[in-house]
Amino acid sequence: MLKQMLIVAERVAKDSEALAELRGSGFECVVAAGGEEALRHLDASPFGIVVVDVTEPTSGGADLVNRVWERSPRADVIAIVPRGRRTAELDAVRLKTADFVTEPVDPGELADRARRIQGRRREAAEASGGGAPEGALPRDIVGASPEITELMRVVRRVATSTSTVLMTGESGTGKEVIAHAIHSLCERTRGGPFIPVNCAAIPDTLLESELFGYVHGSFTGARGDKKGLFELAHGGTLFLDEIGEMSVNLQAKLLRVIEEKAIRPLGGTQLVRIRSRLLCSTHRDLK
Repeated sequence: MLKQMLIVAERVAKDSEALAELRGSGFECVVAAGGEEALRHLDASPFGIVVVDVTEPTSGGADLVNRVWERSPRADVIAIVPRGRRTAELDAVRLKTADFVTEPVDPGELADRARRIQGRRREAAEASGGGAPEGALPRDIVGASPEITELMRVVRRVATSTSTVLMTGESGTGKEVIAHAIHSLCERTRGGPFIPVNCAAIPDTLLESELFGYVHGSFTGARGDKKGLFELAHGGTLFLDEIGEMSVNLQAKLLRVIEEKAIRPLGGTQLVRIRSRLLCSTHRDLK
């Protein structure tokens, strides 16, 4: 469990009460003077939580939040945002963070948010039984050939990130097995659900509502709200098998989900933030 916290927020760093509250909760706090210094710290050692004040120009703001995601996928970000102000950039920040607090920062609230994140991490670790030993193969994968060894090297590397992954190969070569291995080896997802969907087996009109959900009255027969698979996969993995069979129109909507980390249910007006990882596969040569 990573208890190291990187603070890229001058007002928190200068607040002795806030630092005392965080350290009293067991966090080892490291302060960075700005965005570039923060990235150097991230490259040098792992951090469980990164606190970013997006209102401070020196912090790097929304850009730093994106770069933390890229460089340290295991780190959760808590953003400090302006109270009551909403812009497209701030909405994007909210969608890409584990949590956020508004200014002025209340030390107790910040520590509470950090403890909650640690609690979710602990629950995920306990649910997964602590994960597989380093170098061990998932139970569904058998082999010791150079090809399997190289494949698992790539799988373990991919599992440490939160990136969307595309697996290609002929039908029957085990793409779903590899997807499940990535899910089970990933610290962020292995405590959550693994939901596979065969895109070739579901008509496009139905697939959209299955993925994004819908609200009451959005179409004939929609007699209540229904959560989509993206939302049901919260904290885990959504595996879209045979992604090449999905229509171009639905692929465009899927791209928006990947970019914004949020969905809008059919007939809905509000974005729903998602924390599920997306894995895809196809037997086609997409290029």
